[in-house]
Amino acid sequence: MALATALFMSANNVWVLLVARVCQGLSGAVVGVLGLSMIAETSSPEQLGSHMACGSASLTWGMLCGPMTGGFLFSQFGTVGAFGVPVALLVVDIILRMLIVQEDKDGPKNHHQENSPLLESSDSVSGDNSLSFYQFLHPLILGLVFSVLVISSILSAMETTLPLYVLDTYRWSSLGAGLVFLPLTIPSVLSIPIAHFVRHFVPRTVVVSGFFLMAIPMVSLRWTQANTIDHEIALISLLFVIGVCLTTVQAIIMGDVSNAVRKIESLHGITGEKSSGQARGYALCNMAFAAGQTLGPIAGGFIKHELGWGFMTLVLGILCLVAGLSSFFSMSAAPEVDRNNVKVNDDGC
Repeated sequence: MALATALFMSANNVWVLLVARVCQGLSGAVVGVLGLSMIAETSSPEQLGSHMACGSASLTWGMLCGPMTGGFLFSQFGTVGAFGVPVALLVVDIILRMLIVQEDKDGPKNHHQENSPLLESSDSVSGDNSLSFYQFLHPLILGLVFSVLVISSILSAMETTLPLYVLDTYRWSSLGAGLVFLPLTIPSVLSIPIAHFVRHFVPRTVVVSGFFLMAIPMVSLRWTQANTIDHEIALISLLFVIGVCLTTVQAIIMGDVSNAVRKIESLHGITGEKSSGQARGYALCNMAFAAGQTLGPIAGGFIKHELGWGFMTLVLGILCLVAGLSSFFSMSAAPEVDRNNVKVNDDGC
C-alpha cells in the first residue's frame, strides 16, 4: 500500500498509475480481510461485539474520510501533500502492525506450552472443536456475507462516482468534492451508541428495516441533478439519511456475526470456547467487504458513465431492497441456540 501511494505521488504516465492501482487493490484485499480477524482473535467474548463495532466504524470512517481529507490536501499542497501524508501514516501503521503480530505470536505460544503438557492431545481437541468450511454455508452466514458485500459495494460505488457527480453538476472544487462525504461520514461515529440502542430489538427487524429505508433516499438521489441550492441541500440531506442507515445496518451485522457463528456451532454440537469459528466468520465477511470494494467502483462507474447518475442510484436502491429481502429470509433461518451453553454478552450476542 505504501508502494502504491508512492507511485501515485510520482506517476507521470497512465502505466505507472495502473501499476499503482494493482498494488493498491492487492494490499487493500489483504488488509481488509485480516484487520477485523485480528480483533476477533484477540477479543474476549464479552467485548467482541463492541470491539467489532469500533473496527467496522473505523473502516467506514477511513473509507469516507479519505476523499474528504485528500481533497483538502490536494487543494492546499498539491500531489505531494495529498500522497505524502498517507505515506507517513502507512509507515506508522506498518510499525504498529509488526508490534501487534510479535506480541500475538509469542504470547499464546508460551501460554500454550506452559499449560498444555500433552501438546498432541490439545491439538486434536482443538481440531475437532471447530466448524468446517461447508458448515459455514448456512443461510444465516451467507445472508450476513451478502449484506456486507452490498454495504461495501454501495460505499465503494459512492466513493467513486459522488466526487465526479458534484464536480460536473454543481461545479464544486476538489475540496468540496471531498467534503461531500461528510454527511456519510458523521453517522459512522454513532455506530456504537446505535448498536447499544437497537440491541433491545430483534436484529433481523433492524437490518431489514435499515435496508428498506435506505432504498428511499438512494433512489431519491436521482432528483438532485440541477445546479441549484435546493438540490444541493437535498443531496446533503439524502446522503446523511443513507449514512445513518448504513451505519445502523453495518453495526448490527458485524455484531451479529459472532451470534450467528455460535448458533451454527450449537447446531453442530460445538460448545468450546477455543473454536476458531469466530475468526473464520469475520474472515468471510471481510472477504465480502474486499470483494465489494472491487465490484462497487467498477459497476458504479460503468453504470454512471453509460446510463447516467439517475439509473445508477436506481440500481443501488434496488440492491438495497434485494439485501433487505435476503436478510429477512436468511436471518429467519437462524437455528435455535442452547442457552445453557452460550453466554450472552453486553451487546446481546
